[in-house]
Amino acid sequence: MDGLLSGDTQCEQDELADLVDFEASDEEVLSRIEHCVSAFLDELSFGRLQSIQTVSRESSNAYLESGTEQIRLQQAVQTRSLTFRQGESAFHFVRIFKVLEVVHELLRGAVSGLLHVQEHQNEPWIDCCASGCKTLPGDCNAIFNYCFQTTAQYILVVEKDAIFQRLVEDGFCNLAPSIMLTAKGMPDLSTRVFLRQLHEAFPQLPVLGLVDWNPSGKA
Repeated sequence: MDGLLSGDTQCEQDELADLVDFEASDEEVLSRIEHCVSAFLDELSFGRLQSIQTVSRESSNAYLESGTEQIRLQQAVQTRSLTFRQGESAFHFVRIFKVLEVVHELLRGAVSGLLHVQEHQNEPWIDCCASGCKTLPGDCNAIFNYCFQTTAQYILVVEKDAIFQRLVEDGFCNLAPSIMLTAKGMPDLSTRVFLRQLHEAFPQLPVLGLVDWNPSGKA
């Protein structure tokens, strides 16, 4: 997604190959989304309207993958600009950035339970239990500035987001005084850093795991 925004009206096929990376880690995807949005806002601040390049969804750019029988898109792109057919283009811009927002949210960890977090000095404390759960920032440096307060008796790391959400809905932290943390699958760097900061702040609290008994769960 690093090249999602462009002032050019064409994109060479070999350049697009660098944009479509199915092996990118969660951290790389988050970084690219944040870079994309930041670049777009920077251009707007200078009064420049960017064009946006997306993979074409035309039938001519699709093929049936052998073996899986799934329809896959190839690497042809189309360019949309806010200066051309403004109403239609604006709709596509909003839709694309909304998808990026949802993906960015899904790839970040979350914390809930008997924990109060202060993100900066003199700022109000955030009650992670009263708010349901708090989404962790993608910026690890921000986590290093956090201050914590808790009455929990242990820290529970939950692998699956669906199970984490069910425990939050059931008020598990009130039944068993705990801090619950999830990375929603494979743990990203910011969730690992957050857990380390919790452990350093409360070394007396045991850290327990609710995971699948396989290499991914143990990771």
